[in-house]
Amino acid sequence: MEAKEITTRTGRFRLEESGILRATVLPRSEQTLADAQESIRVIAGLTGGKGAPCLIDMRGVKSVDQGARAYYTGPEAARVQRALAMLVSSPVSRVLGNFFIAVSPPSVPTRMFTVEEESIDWLKGFLDLARRWTRRTRASPSSAPSSSACRRATSRSAGRRPIAEMPSTRPSPGSTRSRAISPPSAPSTSRWRRGSTRSWR
Repeated sequence: MEAKEITTRTGRFRLEESGILRATVLPRSEQTLADAQESIRVIAGLTGGKGAPCLIDMRGVKSVDQGARAYYTGPEAARVQRALAMLVSSPVSRVLGNFFIAVSPPSVPTRMFTVEEESIDWLKGFLDLARRWTRRTRASPSSAPSSSACRRATSRSAGRRPIAEMPSTRPSPGSTRSRAISPPSAPSTSRWRRGSTRSWR
């Protein structure tokens, strides 16, 4: 069956047979909040509301206003984007991609690529994980993939190292930020008594 394709004012959207949602930003497009909202509605419609790993070809973008950037990194977009691979080449697309990753990171796994094949390979890891999870939940509805399983699956599926990656918002257990600062311990009763005795002598 031929994949359905939808074109909006600023983009072209297509759900591939592989299960990856491809969104191509039209050349010299200037995206507003209304355009971002329409794009997310189209993705939701093409995926039946279930969402999919998304490949966003940003190579033709001219600008994305503040409202659109905030919407793309909000909860509405996260509901339909299982993972986000941004394909960039032009200086403008690189700046926008870096902004999404570093300044206003999406709440889904996000990476930036310059080679399309590598971005697709990375997204396929999320498709494989979803298929394994579906088979597992059919056998045991209470099972779900752990965060470590997600990381292992995506690391195996990634080919070469992407040029950028969304930083983790959760500090690792061994990092300085994750350590609670303990208050100074109070002296024991015996030590207090010895100190008090010495102070009176």
